[in-house]
Amino acid sequence: MAEKFNTMHFLEEYQRYPCLWDKSIEEYKSRGKRDFAEECLMESLQINDVKLLRQKIRSIR
Repeated sequence: MAEKFNTMHFLEEYQRYPCLWDKSIEEYKSRGKRDFAEECLMESLQINDVKLLRQKIRSIR
C-alpha cells in the first residue's frame, strides 16, 4: 500500500524554494538552480523520482 501523502507538509517544503514557483525572481530562469531545488525538495520529502515530484507539483498547482 502506498504511503499517505501529506499535502500540507509538501506545500511547506515547496514554499521554501521560490525558484520553483515565483516567476518574478531571477533564479526562476536558471534551470540549474531549479534542478538543485528539486533535488533538495526530493530529499526532504523522501521522493526518489523527479517525474513523481513534478507530477505532484502539477497536481497541486
